[in-house]
Amino acid sequence: MIQRFHFAIALVLAARFPAIVDAQEAHHPEITIAHPGVAGLKADLEKLLSYTTPQEREQLQNVIDFVDLFAFGLDPDRPIRVDMLTGVTPTPYVVSAAYKNDPELAEANAKPEDQLMENLDSNYITRKVADNLFELLPPDQGWLRLIPGMQSAILVLTTEEDHALLKQLIQKMADPLATSTSILEGGGNIGIGLQNKALTAEDQTKRAESFSEIRALRLDAIQKRPSESATAYDLRKGFVDNQLDELQRLLVEGLNLKAVAFLNSSDDTAAIRFSGEAIPETSLDKSIRLFHQNKDRFASIAPLEDSVLSGRMNHPVDELRQKNAAETRELMRKDVEDRIAKAAKLNDVQKKAAQQLFDEISTLVLDGLNSGYVNGFIESKLDDQGKFVTVGAVSSVNGQRLNDTLKLVSQTGEGNTFESGVAKVGDIDIHRIKLSSGFVELFDRIVGDEQEFYIGVSSDVTWFATGTDSLELLKKTAEGLKQPEDTDVIIKVDAHLLPWVRHWEKVAKEKPEPTAVEDKQPWRDRIRRLGQAVESYRDKDDLHIDMKAENGKLSGEIQFNTGTLRFVGKLISTFSKENFE
Repeated sequence: MIQRFHFAIALVLAARFPAIVDAQEAHHPEITIAHPGVAGLKADLEKLLSYTTPQEREQLQNVIDFVDLFAFGLDPDRPIRVDMLTGVTPTPYVVSAAYKNDPELAEANAKPEDQLMENLDSNYITRKVADNLFELLPPDQGWLRLIPGMQSAILVLTTEEDHALLKQLIQKMADPLATSTSILEGGGNIGIGLQNKALTAEDQTKRAESFSEIRALRLDAIQKRPSESATAYDLRKGFVDNQLDELQRLLVEGLNLKAVAFLNSSDDTAAIRFSGEAIPETSLDKSIRLFHQNKDRFASIAPLEDSVLSGRMNHPVDELRQKNAAETRELMRKDVEDRIAKAAKLNDVQKKAAQQLFDEISTLVLDGLNSGYVNGFIESKLDDQGKFVTVGAVSSVNGQRLNDTLKLVSQTGEGNTFESGVAKVGDIDIHRIKLSSGFVELFDRIVGDEQEFYIGVSSDVTWFATGTDSLELLKKTAEGLKQPEDTDVIIKVDAHLLPWVRHWEKVAKEKPEPTAVEDKQPWRDRIRRLGQAVESYRDKDDLHIDMKAENGKLSGEIQFNTGTLRFVGKLISTFSKENFE
């Protein structure tokens, strides 16, 4: 049976980890998710579905009925709040919501909580253990506490290990709904916030020790796939470990972090706005203060006319990220070495050259990261046949090494070619390269099979270009480069999404259907979602990303318009059709 009442959990929460550690204490971070309430949720769902086709909009009633089923007994006009108890593992999610009877369905002299309790009793075995406190009995364990003065309820699901502990916690909690509106300040449709109130070095150490338990469990949960090599598995696991480093720093050293989503019905746009500051003198605080210490070499580069992607980056790379980059490079090297060793089409000379090529290029990249910042740009447009034409550049250290390194390309396999010095702009030597199909699969997917591209080499900047007349574009762009400037750019992206989703749909369809039964449906689902994305982005496919840093505070915004809202609406309709009909 579908368990009602927990629709907020179904929408925003992830799976729980096994085991249990210490209870919530002052040093643990406070993480809260807030939503305006049931009426707002239904209005948002209706708006998202309004962008879809008439046939897809037929799912609206099913979706609304599903929400009403879960939310029976809740006050539709008051917020819902979810608190994550980070001091307990598995991480319990405490759901707080106001209750109110539907007047059209309420019996005479009904208590305000009657419909809520009817909802709960229809899905759980409950037992009243004290005034306004109810226990959920096995197989579904948990606690429900009513706060009659506020007409609000607090619910938590438990395990056998944390059942008694969470009873104590839920009894001590003040009404959480009183502070929910601060997260949604400014009219947000859903938001998440993190606060640390215990700020000493000892408190940070305790938070780090608590996170180590989560890290171990998360890494243990990563299973090797049947078709995956040992080195590819280690690399994938290494990527997750690096992400956990970033997450740990946020949880341990973040002072006040917030992300809020806004749906603007008046102009059919949406935005995710985020902000954050760190505990003073922590590594996170020092990392944020590194922004804007280097001039932007590419500030004078204007976006291409009819650009479908315009990206700028001037981002510091602190010690943590330098360390993670070095570790990732070693894992990648082992995986590349393994793949080269298994490459039946390469002879020993070609294998040696391929490995050397990777080693020297990855060393150049790592040296750039170890310089302390990455500065770059990328511009893409479409040619008359709808194919991408791209130019870009990135800062480098002793980049002239590439002049010799790239000569190895022609030794790495049949069909791989290198032509030196096809052009020169100032101190930039430009070379032409062509890779055989399948030599670098990811490159084929992005650029295209056997597509020529150009690399421009100088001491401190590496240039690249591909597509129709891209050599002339590279030369023209490089000639127009002026002196570095101070700008507020950290990461900035302006894109039209239709060309990209259309490209990825084509790539996905060209891949053969998997032979393994368990892989067939995900493959079909991916192609279907990409098809829905293409349909969605035929009109208003803009994406804007902008990050800022000022006075030790980081902020940013991701903006979408109708195309993305339509795509989300299509996904909701598909989910409804597959699950509710």
